[in-house]
Amino acid sequence: MKNASHGISYRPDIDGLRAIAIISVVIYHALPDLFTGGFVGVDVFFVISGFLISSIIFRKLHQGTFSFAGFYLSRTRRLLPALVTVLVATYAAGWILLMPQEFSQLGIQIIGGATFLQNFVLWQQDGYFNTASELKPLMHLWSLGIEEQFYLIYPAILLFAFRKNKCLPTIAAIAIISFLLNVGRIQGHPVEVFFLPHTRFWELLSGAAIAYLMLRPDTILHRMSGAISNLATALGLVLIVGAAVLLDSHRAFPGWWAVIPVSGAVLLLATANRSTLGRSILGNRVLVYIGLISYPLYLWHWPLISFGKLLDPDLQQGTRIALALASVPLAALTYHFIEKPLRMSMRPRIAIPALGGTLVIAGALGAQAVASQGVPSRLPEAMQAVATYNYQFKGDARGSICWLNAKASGSAFAPECFENLDRSGGKSLIVWGDSFAARLYPGVLATLGDRYSIAQTTRNSCPPMLDSQYDTCKAGNAFTLSLIKQHPNATVLMFAVWDQYTKDWEKQSDERDALILTIRSVKAAGVKNVILVGPAPRWPENLPSLVLKTWKSGAISQEAPARLQTPLSPMIRSIDSTFRKIARAEKITYVSAFDSLCNNDGCLVRTNDSPTSFTTWDDGHLTTDGAKVVAKSIPLD
Repeated sequence: MKNASHGISYRPDIDGLRAIAIISVVIYHALPDLFTGGFVGVDVFFVISGFLISSIIFRKLHQGTFSFAGFYLSRTRRLLPALVTVLVATYAAGWILLMPQEFSQLGIQIIGGATFLQNFVLWQQDGYFNTASELKPLMHLWSLGIEEQFYLIYPAILLFAFRKNKCLPTIAAIAIISFLLNVGRIQGHPVEVFFLPHTRFWELLSGAAIAYLMLRPDTILHRMSGAISNLATALGLVLIVGAAVLLDSHRAFPGWWAVIPVSGAVLLLATANRSTLGRSILGNRVLVYIGLISYPLYLWHWPLISFGKLLDPDLQQGTRIALALASVPLAALTYHFIEKPLRMSMRPRIAIPALGGTLVIAGALGAQAVASQGVPSRLPEAMQAVATYNYQFKGDARGSICWLNAKASGSAFAPECFENLDRSGGKSLIVWGDSFAARLYPGVLATLGDRYSIAQTTRNSCPPMLDSQYDTCKAGNAFTLSLIKQHPNATVLMFAVWDQYTKDWEKQSDERDALILTIRSVKAAGVKNVILVGPAPRWPENLPSLVLKTWKSGAISQEAPARLQTPLSPMIRSIDSTFRKIARAEKITYVSAFDSLCNNDGCLVRTNDSPTSFTTWDDGHLTTDGAKVVAKSIPLD
């Protein structure tokens, strides 16, 4: 890298750009319906990070002063003071506010944050845009994980490339490979592409490429006129703001869409300091200050909003805004009294062991929360049993055998799922549906198994509706229909989490048509008795946690109640009524799972005197005890 500049001076416009990025992210998290694409602020941060860190490494390589020890010491001083503060504060808040199951989950997140592996933790769970992500106070640390995984290998690669005088070709080659993996896998593996580092490296490397070009005085970036610089700056701002306003979580992101905010950030890094527009907008004192505190602001804002959601599932918009605003003074205090003093004054010999040690302690606190199942000893004895409730739901529902996942082929059901049909001329019953039907099966077996040979064909997110949902679901339902045609004397029982597939079954829809077509197809196969089981009650959250929170609010005594009158979705009642009409019109038997479990005193929580004889372990899948209650309502001899 001959004739490189010896360094870069402080650029207020970069802090202004940081401000735009963090404002986008915070508004998106506080008001997701307003800035539907505000998550692109993270992509802008990636580009800024790649630019600044690469600029520092290039300068030190040119000066001959680069060392790995110095680089990682600098990263430690920069990241750990604020990060450890937030991790410990989050643990303390969780100890006070969260129920054991939630606190145990928080422990996993603390471990992920302390090890910079949060992105891998989320990859194995449910992703960034899933509603459950709102209940993860440290979910946002995934981006920090990607950055640090990048910087584990990047300095060594850059040092090797510098010695070969191949910096720009190396950066370009890795960026192109990363980008191609991103766009090539986004459709089939969206969660992987979003969270894993190799499909995000191109964003950091885009900033690195600009850093390389700007440190060379002979590039076109140093010869642009003021008018061109202003035009490029304006375009960069439009691309970032436009992406934040127009994109949404339904896009295949990052993919090609990420090119928009990344390009905007690249343009601003290349031209904003040379343009009047850039200096006047991004150099604004307010934006510059927000940029200076952007790192602690990023760390603080999401735990506040997420804890609010954990404590109040119906968190109102005004409260979300107030929590987001509360993160600003917290960020300022962290920056001025923790981050800045420790970064500037801590001696190298002390920094690594002191900051690294506190990070280890934070991770150990998370591990303790996980190992103790959320420290249930904080609760009264009766509630401890509820807090440690861990239902093994797959065994008696024949998981992976007769209850398949979406990847299993249509005919992947084991022979034992149906080989006993019509055995010895006896009565037969086929349980058909999705995971809700899979969890009804053990109750049906326990209630009717002495009189009926019971078959089971159930699959995740696959309702008993022909030509509906995904390919293996369609194939599996076709297989079940062929099975029914071979055994027309069997009773066919159809059940699913009906509200997942459409919200209004009263209106004409593809789902309603598919259900009616399926009923008629089963009857056309010669089946005399078709049973449609209507929707089961859906709790606002998993039932054991709801019981714990209801106890904490003082609404119940120190034991699990028999029933709860917690408001349930009125949609379930509506679907129940509609299904009753459909069953009557199609002349089939209808069983109301809702009426089986609910009455004027509320919906059934437990089925006997045991505090953990719950009807469901989550928001609706039936335990075997709960399934027995519904199965007893099935009108069979």
